[in-house]
Amino acid sequence: FLQIRMIKLDEWVGLGTHADGTCERYLMSNLINPLAIAENRYVSLDAETQDPSEECARMQLQLQKIGPIDLCILGLGKNGHLGFNEPASYLQPHCHLAKLTHSSQQHSMVTGSTDTPQYGMTLGIADILASGKIILLVTGEGKEKAKQNLLSGKINTQCPASFLWLHSDVDC
Repeated sequence: FLQIRMIKLDEWVGLGTHADGTCERYLMSNLINPLAIAENRYVSLDAETQDPSEECARMQLQLQKIGPIDLCILGLGKNGHLGFNEPASYLQPHCHLAKLTHSSQQHSMVTGSTDTPQYGMTLGIADILASGKIILLVTGEGKEKAKQNLLSGKINTQCPASFLWLHSDVDC
């Protein structure tokens, strides 16, 4: 694990870095600290940024600098989202500020928060698809429809996870 580099896929906007439910807190508690991943080997979106669009641009530059992701581990969202790439008429290719759907705002990570996040920062669908290998985890209740849409093999922007069919090395 001394050689591993972690890149955070997404983060809620407006919760603060150390608030319960942030992606940062989850990763620090469950991966970064237990695996003793050095700070300089962890690329993260700043949850406390005053300018999320600028933070997304900074992250995109970091991703370009270090190259594509070798192994991308994702979870399937209840509405078919990947990260905060929400169902829409158009999917953003690169790191961006995303307006969260009601479904994402009800995510178990933030249901106990005093503030409901309206936005998230996330790597884009092209950033994800540039990964060498992708592992998609499908766990939890309420994902039956998203799973059916994904497994139909029909690629459409209303199920962002369906874009994984365009990748040559995905395990689900």
